[in-house]
Amino acid sequence: MSVSFSLDGPEAANMAVVGYTIGRSHGGAVERNRLRRRLREAVRASGPELPLGAYLVRAEPSAAGVGFAELRRTVRAAALAAAAPPGGREPPGGRDRGAR
Repeated sequence: MSVSFSLDGPEAANMAVVGYTIGRSHGGAVERNRLRRRLREAVRASGPELPLGAYLVRAEPSAAGVGFAELRRTVRAAALAAAAPPGGREPPGGRDRGAR
């Protein structure tokens, strides 16, 4: 699982925008769509903790066999790591968006 992060784009300044890349190596359309739905739910569950910006989630073929709790932890950790600026400072937009 890999996650890319960017602050570019008009929507990225106001919300966390997420795109998904799931290649044909994951199987047929049914398998790819099932994995995409699971990833969307994992991101939705982690949404309040994600800094504002644009994310691209790339799933590996092994992600289809992972339990949901592990998938959620992996997506959350990868997204937070991708958004963290060098030097370990607080990411842009902060982690506590609910207070705004």
